[in-house]
Amino acid sequence: MRYDYELEVPANTPSTAPVRRECRLTYGILTQIRVLSPPEGNAVLGCRLLRGGFQLVPLNPEGAIKAAWPPQEWDDHYEIFSEPYMLILEAWNDDDTFAHTIYLSLTLLPQEVATAGQEDLSLVARLLRKVFGL
Repeated sequence: MRYDYELEVPANTPSTAPVRRECRLTYGILTQIRVLSPPEGNAVLGCRLLRGGFQLVPLNPEGAIKAAWPPQEWDDHYEIFSEPYMLILEAWNDDDTFAHTIYLSLTLLPQEVATAGQEDLSLVARLLRKVFGL
């Protein structure tokens, strides 16, 4: 399932007082994150994702996702198995003149889909260990 969110960030929004948006999800595993900002937002927009008051992306607390063109996209594996089923998008804008918008896409798969095949891999690993001593 894909979830799309956008957040307009007013001019002069500092990282110490970011704007926030609740990104409501469902039970499942977050498998892909994509952050998009139009080219004019390059180097002036920053954001981070939080869950339960803790920074999830990027993992280091002093880090930030800086808006860039082309979009930043990466695979992930983050289990969202308890309520609240949501992430918080925080963003700031160093531009002193214009507001800019950040677009966030999240791919969330049901647990049984995201983990399908893992049992097969463990069976193969056991077989390799038994036959070849690996």
